[in-house]
Amino acid sequence: TKEYINAILKTCFKKADSIDTFYALIKECGLETYERSNKITGIRYHNQKFRFSKLGFSQERTQILEKSVERRIHLTILKENKKRYKNNKVLE
Repeated sequence: TKEYINAILKTCFKKADSIDTFYALIKECGLETYERSNKITGIRYHNQKFRFSKLGFSQERTQILEKSVERRIHLTILKENKKRYKNNKVLE
């Protein structure tokens, strides 16, 4: 079971572009997340709990998804600013 869950988590992690998408994909695969101190910390499967950290998905690893979202937003802003700058140059 641990290998099965780990395989699903790896697939979901590769497809996800944010932490929320990661959790949504997990649920789409039929797995249930559980919380501890109001924070999603693992998977519940057949009345057993598996922590993300014990499955190789530490908090640092899942934060990579959030950083990629922030980076994508930052890049979008930079591209928009570059377009505005070019458009202003053309008008001058």
